[in-house]
Amino acid sequence: MNLFYDPIIASSIKGEIPWSITSLGYKKRKILKSVIEKIEIDTGIPYPDVYVSNTLKILIHESQIQSIIFAHLDFKKFNQLKPIISLSLPTLIYNDKTLLTSILSHELLHYMYMISKSKTGNISSLNQIFGSTLSGSNLVDEILQVNPHTLFKTKKFVMLVTNLHKTLDNPLLHDFFQSQWIAKNLPTKYFTSEKLALTLSTLDLLNLDFPKSILSHSIFSK
Repeated sequence: MNLFYDPIIASSIKGEIPWSITSLGYKKRKILKSVIEKIEIDTGIPYPDVYVSNTLKILIHESQIQSIIFAHLDFKKFNQLKPIISLSLPTLIYNDKTLLTSILSHELLHYMYMISKSKTGNISSLNQIFGSTLSGSNLVDEILQVNPHTLFKTKKFVMLVTNLHKTLDNPLLHDFFQSQWIAKNLPTKYFTSEKLALTLSTLDLLNLDFPKSILSHSIFSK
């Protein structure tokens, strides 16, 4: 797993984020790496690369209810198109180790679901995927993931991802992000579900870059 924090430093150089906030996130990288290592040990799966984003994304539902997107599945172009996990800087800074573990474990369920569809050649389903950890999750978000019982070896991780949305829907958590990030005019973007959807070509989907150790994992033989 590679952890990319350079975009945050670049954002501070541009004056978009105070250096004091960038420093807080930089110090929490050690905790983030520890969380990911524990997920890798429990699942036996190398975690995808993590990009820390300087922007807090807010999803606006049709009912005008707003949901914070704490993390989501995204893609970066290297030699091939590679699925990565995008984690917002305020999510890294303002959440404790347990909640970070829950969020990143949840994103791994989406990541593994994408691999399962790619491995079976179910390209049409992949076109509809947008995996994210957000408050106010809908049914689609729950469908587009593998069963946590088949991925995690210990009940601790299963319980964390099972109860995650109840934790994220806590109004106090939203109020905290509002006061500590949004109200301070730090980078925030609002999206409708249509604008947030990812569109990939069939060729890109067929050539997604996944580690061989994951493709041969026993979860795909069940």
